[in-house]
Amino acid sequence: MSLRSAILKAAIPFIPEVGFSRAALREGFASLPPSSSKVEDEAGREAVIDTLFGGNAASDAPRALVKAWEDEGRDIMHDGGKGDALDRLVTVLGRRLEWSASVGEHLVDAHALLVASTSSTPLPKPLLAALDRVPCPPFPLNRIIDALPHSPTLGATGGRLPLPGLHCAAPLAYAWRVADEAVYVAQPDRGRQGVMREPAGAGVEWYTHRAGLALAYLEAEACLLQPIDTATKAPAPGYNPHLPAARASLRDCLGKYATARLNVGQVESATEGAISFIELMTRSIAGIVRSRGL
Repeated sequence: MSLRSAILKAAIPFIPEVGFSRAALREGFASLPPSSSKVEDEAGREAVIDTLFGGNAASDAPRALVKAWEDEGRDIMHDGGKGDALDRLVTVLGRRLEWSASVGEHLVDAHALLVASTSSTPLPKPLLAALDRVPCPPFPLNRIIDALPHSPTLGATGGRLPLPGLHCAAPLAYAWRVADEAVYVAQPDRGRQGVMREPAGAGVEWYTHRAGLALAYLEAEACLLQPIDTATKAPAPGYNPHLPAARASLRDCLGKYATARLNVGQVESATEGAISFIELMTRSIAGIVRSRGL
């Protein structure tokens, strides 16, 4: 295991207390055995964190920690549970909900880091070249600009346009990864089959099944994002009082989803049966016509 991966893995237990922060990385780094790293002083550990997680460790390091936490959360789902398909999915996704609840109020920070985009976007080279050819403004305006304490925006940003924005699809992509792992663990034999029951790869049902589970899980985890009342007593690190409501929401959403899939499956089966009956009747009539020489 690389030093970067070791630091991230060691930092995960400190997330409930200090959140997805540089402090968690420092604590994780300090907890590593001496054989993993010969850096013992705090200044040296800070330099190593800067080197391993990029120059802007204030934002890059928490993002890396969120990804490591998410990967660890998928690993703890690897126990298919017992019962029918719905019960197994409830067990597997419920275990993932508990993992999300274990970071307490810091789960909000994880979702914020998931949807946050980069702070700037590079301008296309043709646009930069066109801006360079723009004539200089009149002299009075130049004098005003020169008097400003900062350089022009494009020069200060290195030809990059600051664009505050959000990755709007990030929450669904996050839930999709959870749902995909849940199907793999709880329904390992589930796959699209051909007419001879041979594996036929991913079809429409493959995607819709995961999308439905992702939406059900996302709605359940949204319960964990509700504010935690700290007016009377500060919550213990890693405690989320909304976990029972999230579990109930998960079971309810999965039950509704299973019912909807069953109804759709019955309609599809009836349609396929009707089409097969029509094809059979058509072939029978054609055979009768041919046998009579018509």
